[in-house]
Amino acid sequence: MGWECITSTPPSEIVKPISLTKWLATLLLPPQLNRPRRILVPFSGSGSEMIGAMRAGWDEVVGIEREAEYVEIARARLSRWQQVPAKMSEAEAVGESRKDTKKVLKGQGSLF
Repeated sequence: MGWECITSTPPSEIVKPISLTKWLATLLLPPQLNRPRRILVPFSGSGSEMIGAMRAGWDEVVGIEREAEYVEIARARLSRWQQVPAKMSEAEAVGESRKDTKKVLKGQGSLF
């Protein structure tokens, strides 16, 4: 038996619930008197933590991601979530985006 070297990793399909990332970002949120409130999200991936921080009320959210594929996914998701009213729940927002989806391939989930 020999060792097999894997040089690249498959794309991660983990998209965390926005309600979870919002709750976690809320735990870190400083009081309003410390403005602007900025948060850095290293390894931002598809943007779940950035969306959660944005929904939690952070003034500035900065993400770092080295994979161009994930940068594009995060940009699209952030753009979509910026249009969602602050008081709308994640379930309502996801339901709205699913209504807008004309064709979903078998096994393909919504990123919104």
